[in-house]
Amino acid sequence: MTAMIKVLIVEDERVAADNLRLLLSGGGYEAECVYTFGSAQKIVATKSFRIYLVDVRLPDGNGLDLISRIRTDNPDAVIVVLSAYGTIKDAVSALKSGADHYLIKPIEPDELLLTLKKEMEHQEVRAENIALKTYLSSMSGFENLIGKSETMTPVFERIRKLSDSNATVLISGESGTGKELVARTLHYSGSRREKRFVAVHCAAIPEALLESELFGYVKGAYTGALHDHMGRFEYADKGTILLDEVGELTPSLQVKLLRVLQERKFERLGSNQQVEVDVRILASTNRNLSDLVAAGEFREDLYWRLNVVEIHMPPLRERKEDIALLAKHFLGKYAASMNKTVPSIRPEVLGVFNEYPWPGNVRELENVLERAVTLMEGDEITVESLPTRLRTLKMHLRDGADQDLSSLKIRMKDFEKKLIEQMLQEENGNRIKTAERLHISLRALQYKLKEYGI
Repeated sequence: MTAMIKVLIVEDERVAADNLRLLLSGGGYEAECVYTFGSAQKIVATKSFRIYLVDVRLPDGNGLDLISRIRTDNPDAVIVVLSAYGTIKDAVSALKSGADHYLIKPIEPDELLLTLKKEMEHQEVRAENIALKTYLSSMSGFENLIGKSETMTPVFERIRKLSDSNATVLISGESGTGKELVARTLHYSGSRREKRFVAVHCAAIPEALLESELFGYVKGAYTGALHDHMGRFEYADKGTILLDEVGELTPSLQVKLLRVLQERKFERLGSNQQVEVDVRILASTNRNLSDLVAAGEFREDLYWRLNVVEIHMPPLRERKEDIALLAKHFLGKYAASMNKTVPSIRPEVLGVFNEYPWPGNVRELENVLERAVTLMEGDEITVESLPTRLRTLKMHLRDGADQDLSSLKIRMKDFEKKLIEQMLQEENGNRIKTAERLHISLRALQYKLKEYGI
């Protein structure tokens, strides 16, 4: 879930400050109070907030004098000046000092919440515009989807055919293969590119909250719903929404999603008013949905609605020809972010990469290379800069150098089995932590445990 927005309240009247904190906490913000100019100076110098509510008249100073310091350290912050003495001159002074808004005390709760909501939406739009321009500048030839292998060719061809379509697309593949990147490429190379791309990780949001995140709610829909909340579908209007790990949806949410797919309409929680949206729906999954349908865990009608066209992302072990290209891309990316020279990669390292099974796919490769760039001391990536599991594999390869290919494959499977057993033991049998260390999903780990009889 998205982290709560942090707010600093600078207000000398403690009751008023605490009331503001309670109001904002109920509205989904994380608020902190200070009561003097001096304490405000100290916290502004050491901590950063997204929003600052600053009273003008403090017992030991003028709140307006804090604004320049806030703007220097945090230029994108939202600053709202509060004052019990409302004059045009005071408002002009506050805005000239760098404040975004000027509100007269006593503060109207709805006015404050609406003001902050609009400011957060404006910030999101500005951030999206910057991200969009950056993203589009690199999208001319699908540069972010890297590959030349035969298994990637149909992926590129299908994206080109579907980019300007409104068809619902199901993107399948193991965890870490780049399914969200395919979805983003479909969006940013198509006619909706100037609108929002909204990704919802269905498995990461608690079941009790997912419905309100998808469809929104109205004030009073349940205890704690102090204001209207726009859902992700409504937020993505005219753009694209990605339902990541759609196979994790509960039966009740499957029914509601089916209706949205059929009618492009839904109701917010607590409301009977229908909301109509124009949104392209993409879905991704690392599970076999047809198997879930057969097992009665996923609605067949929803499956066919989602699977108008399918794009399958192959695992990295089936596109070994792309490893060198991907490695070059990631080395350049992380060397630039760390202000280092782009390193070369030793042939024996590529040899290890080509034999390693990559259970975490491209995501694991990226993680390995980020680690290598971080730890490298010279201008090249060596076997010594790789994680233990890859250095161990190097020894296996050396010991098995005289073996034929079929024998090598057997040795590789044996290595993978021993690696899983070792990590399970180190994590005291905790499968979730073991899957995280292997950079694979829990389901993928369970599959391998069954395959190897562990």
